[in-house]
Amino acid sequence: IRAAAPASRVIAVVKANGYGHGLVPVAQALDGATDSFGVARIEEGAENPYTSFRSNQGTAIGIGIIRLSGANTLDVAQKAKVTASVTAEEAAPENVLNGFTRDLPKQMKNRWAGLMSKDGAWLELAWDKPQSISQVQLILDSGMTRGQLTLTSSDGQAAKQIHAPQPELLKDYAIEGRKAGSKEWTVLAEIKDNIHRLRRHNFDAVKLDAVRVNIAATNGDELARIYEVRCYA
Repeated sequence: IRAAAPASRVIAVVKANGYGHGLVPVAQALDGATDSFGVARIEEGAENPYTSFRSNQGTAIGIGIIRLSGANTLDVAQKAKVTASVTAEEAAPENVLNGFTRDLPKQMKNRWAGLMSKDGAWLELAWDKPQSISQVQLILDSGMTRGQLTLTSSDGQAAKQIHAPQPELLKDYAIEGRKAGSKEWTVLAEIKDNIHRLRRHNFDAVKLDAVRVNIAATNGDELARIYEVRCYA
């Protein structure tokens, strides 16, 4: 594989207990020959003592990638300073730039979260120099650490599921931009009744020195939560 695609990363998929051969021995055998390991469920990575588990989701599907950040050099959000109206525990605003879009259960090291108030909550990215931006991408919290929404014959798994919009997801929010030299915020996109984890908001390119996600409501959770914000020209 490396000979055929020398500039590419190699990911070894070790889901389903290493396809029946044992996740740990397979990971041990492949260590050094692969850049990272892929699993189907976050628990599989957490259960593997051989790998340093962190998960990434750069696409709309929930495949974990161990030891690999999804940060993109074309993402101008990486140059921004991130602040928020409020922060809960270890869920710091800057977490939305670390390239990891999953957390282990009971952890908030890879997302921002803040307690909603009557005025909502906001997360802001600001730059020292104006940036040309035409797309803002969000990856939101859909409650994956609580339990996957899937067909199952397991009563225990079924009990964790909510067959409705997942309460952790942002429901109503706006993407706002502040043009260079201005103090006013302009609405670039406005969303109502959201039920999706991955949202891409496209608009005509504009020079901005700040972008804000202004959150009016979640689908029920008391915390506003965002795993990742990306901004592209």
